[in-house]
Order: sequence, then structure tokens, then C-alpha cells
Amino acid sequence: MNTPAPSPKTPAALPVLIVVLLASVVLSQPVPRVFEAIGIDFYHFWGVPVAMRLTGHTLGSPYTQGPRYSEVLKQYAATANQPKLTAAARFWTGPDFTASPLLYTAFAVVSSDYAASLQAFQVIQMLSFVAACLLLGHLYRVGVFHLLCFTLLCFVFYQPLLSDLRVANLGCLQFLYLTVVLYLASALPRVSAFGRRAGLAAALLAALAVLTLCKPNVALISVLMTMHLLVRHGRRLFLIAAVPAAVVAAAALGLASLYFHSWTVWREWYRFVYGSNAYMLVRPVTQGNYSTAVLLSSWIGVDVYVAGVVLAALLGLSLIVASVRGGPSWSPAALWRNTLTCVFEDPRVALAIGVLVTVAVSPVYWLHYYVVALIPSLWFLNASRFARSRGTLAAVAVVMSSGLLGVLLWALRWPGAVPSTIALSWLPLWCALLVGIHAPESGDRRDVPTAAGKPTASGAGGGRRHKR
Repeated sequence: MNTPAPSPKTPAALPVLIVVLLASVVLSQPVPRVFEAIGIDFYHFWGVPVAMRLTGHTLGSPYTQGPRYSEVLKQYAATANQPKLTAAARFWTGPDFTASPLLYTAFAVVSSDYAASLQAFQVIQMLSFVAACLLLGHLYRVGVFHLLCFTLLCFVFYQPLLSDLRVANLGCLQFLYLTVVLYLASALPRVSAFGRRAGLAAALLAALAVLTLCKPNVALISVLMTMHLLVRHGRRLFLIAAVPAAVVAAAALGLASLYFHSWTVWREWYRFVYGSNAYMLVRPVTQGNYSTAVLLSSWIGVDVYVAGVVLAALLGLSLIVASVRGGPSWSPAALWRNTLTCVFEDPRVALAIGVLVTVAVSPVYWLHYYVVALIPSLWFLNASRFARSRGTLAAVAVVMSSGLLGVLLWALRWPGAVPSTIALSWLPLWCALLVGIHAPESGDRRDVPTAAGKPTASGAGGGRRHKR
């Protein structure tokens, strides 16, 4: 009788050692270099409230008085004896105050010490990224060891993260914020009491409203998650939750207006950023704008907004096709019902679509914006629950957006292809999403309570029922 060979065992201390070694690499190399950066994007977030403080809140809005803000900050930099502040002020030759009034209001708590404020913000960025990865790991049931390794490796190799830390922008904070939104949306069906479920739904809608007012580039994500709440949980819950959320949104609008002592500051911001020149924020690829729409516009010679509309139409069509192939009916009503179910039944799908369509069609998409693409990437990378092809596609997408291919392309004397690999990194994720919508795997199906508290079986897109 042949005795089967014992399966190899991993020593208990080995995973811990690997994590410790990776952490030591992160703490000894990337983190110190991050703290050497001057935070060119943070300069404006920090500068608006500091300039107002230095002038006793006598300045108007930064959208109409941008040169005055810039001059106040340059004068302060010349006398403050802060090397990082001096370097950041020299980097910006003119004003570039394009953030929303609410976002500038949120930075009112910063101190006048630029270096200390920048370092504190960078620490918050790092903690936000780690917290988001851990929360996503909990949501997607990723093993702790693999999750820690992935998180630490991102600090070493993932250029969108490193770029966000260097310029001190909001990619990591958006990453955490959207992850919390996804967590709330995923927890909502498990709440049985209607009152508690309405309160949680109101918190979700309010969070989406505040985030959109701070960073309008997530508007599509907020719309899709709002539609998820309406379609998944019904009109009654949605309307009840929308009332306190609207109050919070109105309070946020009023708070920013009070901070700038102007009830027209929101209109001034909109006119400055969007109304006066629709192409003001659009930058060429050579300046680091890794936008697919801009890339296609440069390739085929069409307007960037036309390219974005065409991309959006193609992506919408692909969703319809993926949701109805193999379905029982091709009638318009069935098409509409299947598409709504596939897109809005599962919050993971709704958020993934919002993220990926935003990446695909936005006319401006800097490198650090790609941090939020890790939300669907981690979902598909969880090979223990999803088809191997989806995990492979997600791995390809992460490598493309990480900038690692740039090393190879530079060695092959083809540096011009680097922007294309990053700008098109959403495409494998979109393919993985369509695969999951068209043919959900068993790991995609979850027993979740409906608004009435009864469990239902839903697929990755929720549009296809499976026998048990």
C-alpha cells in the first residue's frame, strides 16, 4: 500500500518574516524619500486658508483673486525661512486655485508651518492607504498575509501611490473614502430594522454628497452608487434617506460660503474651472495627463470631449451586451431590466463601473488618480473567489498602471509607449468586469438580505439567477 506523500507545510514564522522584511524596505527607502518631497499640490490646499489667515480674511475668493493669494504666499515664503515652502512657491509661477470651496474649507485647520503641515498630511495619506487596503481585504476576504504583502509592495513599486505621496494630493484619502462608502453599501442589506437601515442609507448618501462637493471628479461614482441605493433598496428607503443627506449637502455648501464670506463663491468656482474655458484643466500627455480620452484625441485627431463621449457610448454598449447575452428575452423591457440589475444590484459592480468609466472618459487624469483603481483591482485579484482569467486581467492592469513596464520600455528605447500603458490600464479591469457580469462565478454569488429581509442569490452583476 502506497502512503501518499505529505503535503509541504509553510513554516509559521516565514510569512511574518517576509512581512517584516518588506516593511523594513518600505521604512528605509520609499518613506524617507517621500518626506523629502515639497508637495507641489499640497501647496495650494494649504495656501488658501493660510493666505486668508495672514490677511485677516480680507481676501475675496481664490477664483477671482488668485494673483493676490499667490502674492501673499510668496511674500510669506520669502520671510518664513521654510525651505520646502520656498521651493514650492518657486515651482508655481502663477496661481492655480482650482479645488472646490469646500475642499479649501476642509484645510482651514492646517498650521502656518508648511513643512510640519505637509509631513502630517503625508502621514495621513499613508495611514489612509493602509486602512483602505485592510478594509478592502476584509470586504473581499483576502488573506492577511497576501494583503499585507500587496500593501507593502505598493509602497515600493506602485507609482500612482508614490506620486500621490510626493505631490501630496488626495488619491489616498479618496481611496479610503470610497472604500468606506463601499463598506457601508455592502453592510446595508444586512441591517434588518428599517429605521437603522434608513439611517445608514442617509449616511451613505450624505458621504457621497460631501465627497462630490470636495472632489467633483468622483461625480459619476456618486451617481452610480446613489442609483444602486434606489434600485437595490427601493424608492421608499431612498426618499427617506435623501432628506437628511440633502440637509448635509446644503450645510456643506453653506459652510464653504461662510468661510469665504461670500454666497457667490460656488458660482465663481464653477465659472473659473468649467464655465470660462472648458479646456482649462485639460493638459497634454507630455505633462503627465494619463487620460485615455486625451491619448485617443492625440492619436486620431478628434476633440477630447468627442473622444470621451464615444468611449462612454462604447462602454455602455458593452455593458448591455454583457448583461443580456444568454438571457431569456431580447425585448426592450428585458434589456432595460437586465442592465439595471447587472449595474446596480451589487455595490461592488456599481462602484467598479463608476471608477473605470471615470478613468476611461475623463479629459484629465493624473498619475496619482489611479490609486482608486485598486478598489476593483483587489476585488478581481482575489483568485480564491474569482475565475483565474479575471485575476490575471487584474494583475495585468496593476502592472500597467504601476509604471513597472516603463523600465522595460525605456530599456527597449521606446519611452513614448509608457503613457499609453498607464492610460489604458483600466481596459483589462473592464474586461474582467464584463466577464463577471456575463458569466458570474460561484464566488460572486452571495446570500444578501433584501430590503424586506429575505435572502436572495445575486451574481457579480446580479442579473442572472442560479439554481442552488
